[in-house]
Amino acid sequence: MVSLRKVYLIAGIISLILYLAGLFTGYFFQRVVFGEVEKNIEKLKKDLENAQLEYMFLTLKAKGSCQILSSLTNELTSRLYFVLNELIKLEGSQDQKVMEVKKDYTMLAIRTWILKSNTKEICEEDVLPVLYFYSIPCEDCLKQGKILDEIKIMYPEKVLTFTIDSGVNLPIVQTLIKSYNITKTPALIIEEQVYQGILSKEELKSIICSRLKNVAC
Repeated sequence: MVSLRKVYLIAGIISLILYLAGLFTGYFFQRVVFGEVEKNIEKLKKDLENAQLEYMFLTLKAKGSCQILSSLTNELTSRLYFVLNELIKLEGSQDQKVMEVKKDYTMLAIRTWILKSNTKEICEEDVLPVLYFYSIPCEDCLKQGKILDEIKIMYPEKVLTFTIDSGVNLPIVQTLIKSYNITKTPALIIEEQVYQGILSKEELKSIICSRLKNVAC
């Protein structure tokens, strides 16, 4: 007959094995996600450089670049959105490499937002670039993020959202926050207009309909 002490010992060993297996699985999963994010970031850097060169060519009155730039910036925005979703899986990690990759993503998102905003103006694109600031922790930011995801589905390739963590330690992030006088999150910058605090789906739809031409309202 197995003693109670042995039962407890076996149970303890099994629990330890399961715990270590969970740690290993979590670590392995994080490494896989991190590796994919890193590869996508590097590819985005190169493609953004190509888009910026195309923009420089456009500013030399080469109007034929508008269609190319529109396609390039839309693709960059879509891929940034994918990278953001992968980074969310690593949210909360204090790993220095993860923090550096998040900075890389942030720089890419801001540069693409600037490029898309300028391209929209020069090429008269019927799109709406939106710079979205969130913070951690922030319950309203989570709600705003879900609303923006729904808006993205409703207006694909029309409403382009660039998501930024206001807590990322980069000078450009702080410059934007100060320049637009952002004092709380969530905050949205839409064509130089700043909206602080959560916006409902109906409020966002109203803004979109007032600024875009060819959308169903």
